[in-house]
Amino acid sequence: MLKTQRPITSSVQNKASSFQAMARILWPPAIQDKVYPFAGSTLVLVGRLKLTHVIICTVLTTAFFIVAVLRPEGLKNEFPISDASDLLDIQGASPSIPLHLRPLEPIRIAKANRFDNRYEFQRHLGRSREGSTMLYRDMYTGTQVVVKSYSYHANAPMEPAWADLFCHELTTWPTEIPATLLLAGLEKVSSNRRHSARGNLTRQSHRHASSQPGGLVPALDYFVALEPVFSSSSLFALLLRPVFPSWTTPRWTLVTPWRAGSLDDFAAVLKKSGGNFSPAQLDALHRPVFAGLVSSLAELHAKGYCHNNVKSANIFVDKDDDGGDDQWLLSGLGQVRHVADHRSDPASGQSLWTVGAWARGRRSRWEADCRLDDVRRALKSYMSFLRAASSDELSFDGELYAMRATWSRLYWDFVKAPVPAEELIDAMSGERYRTGADDEMGDDGRVMLMMDERKEEALRLTVDRELAWANADGTWGWEGWWRWWKLGGLWQRFDQV
Repeated sequence: MLKTQRPITSSVQNKASSFQAMARILWPPAIQDKVYPFAGSTLVLVGRLKLTHVIICTVLTTAFFIVAVLRPEGLKNEFPISDASDLLDIQGASPSIPLHLRPLEPIRIAKANRFDNRYEFQRHLGRSREGSTMLYRDMYTGTQVVVKSYSYHANAPMEPAWADLFCHELTTWPTEIPATLLLAGLEKVSSNRRHSARGNLTRQSHRHASSQPGGLVPALDYFVALEPVFSSSSLFALLLRPVFPSWTTPRWTLVTPWRAGSLDDFAAVLKKSGGNFSPAQLDALHRPVFAGLVSSLAELHAKGYCHNNVKSANIFVDKDDDGGDDQWLLSGLGQVRHVADHRSDPASGQSLWTVGAWARGRRSRWEADCRLDDVRRALKSYMSFLRAASSDELSFDGELYAMRATWSRLYWDFVKAPVPAEELIDAMSGERYRTGADDEMGDDGRVMLMMDERKEEALRLTVDRELAWANADGTWGWEGWWRWWKLGGLWQRFDQV
């Protein structure tokens, strides 16, 4: 009997030793020291990064990328058809397009560096999965405008009246165009004057609208651009272009006002100005403008919509040249959804098993209500702005987790007990979050950071993780994947930070 059991015992021991060996490979000594936020970088610093780590991380990253990024088009968000019909005038015999929403020219010809004789190309601004964004000059007014050219036609069907207006060149359109027309309106331009957009929901009926600056970035123009099929500079295109000169492909194009920069750009300008601002000073200066941004979200939510993509890159600073108050305007309405169609609603048809939802399991409560998620993203953007514009980021990091400053209490109180945007505006004017109180506390109220470089780096990366990763659709770009590995990657315990 004993002889028959020895091989089994030996087999069990071999398996146990193999498991221990695997554990040593996947759980390096740097992680055993409880420095979870510093895990990914520590592997490189101590020279313990092995080929096994790289292979496993590459395989899992590829699998996650396929699941999260290359999702079927049917799982992506669409603007409800009923909302597109709200853009029509139905008082007549048949639905028609209101005059204040009609584009200047429904169809324009795309040339080498211009659209007709109206918009002249200047430079590229950026590119995303939706399309490319460029800076153009309006040759009629002489002003600079932002032109977004969409690389896809989307699958949101158009009402017959809209399809007739565009001569049925396209019968579907990207969500951002009807959402911008419905929620932000269309500004009419005559000579060198702009007339305020009608129908901007953030300017109507909200009890904070008259006292708080804010709003949405409106549209200036939109049209279908007919671009040559062989418009690239490749040899194949150069050979076929003379043979088929009239072959064109339609492409949706949206024109919006040019703003000097996003919230990230504004923070960089403030830091380079040499003002040596503390987070408390920045908060005192910009809290009213941030309240206006939250007021815009409150009005949007009151109308039954969620922005669903609030982030620093979609917040633009509108400087008033006449000496008035600055405004922070929301753009990027391509993810706008009904409040009832938030991502946790099974009826919305959205995927609940994206990588973002898995890696951010502790944030699942935000996905239960897209309105609270909008406010959370706005607060994260504001905290990131205070951090990037302050003269001492390490001091910001320490004060954020100490929860002594009014701005840090504002953030963590919301995280612990989320409230709608309307209530947050009222709370910000209360005594607990009063700006200027931090200066009255003196040195005793500030966090004195006395730590070594390793702890400073761990704190910095922890704050990075807390204020980052805010993609609306639950997918990550390459920067998100790199930050995830840097903060611990495959070996990080998400519930410990």
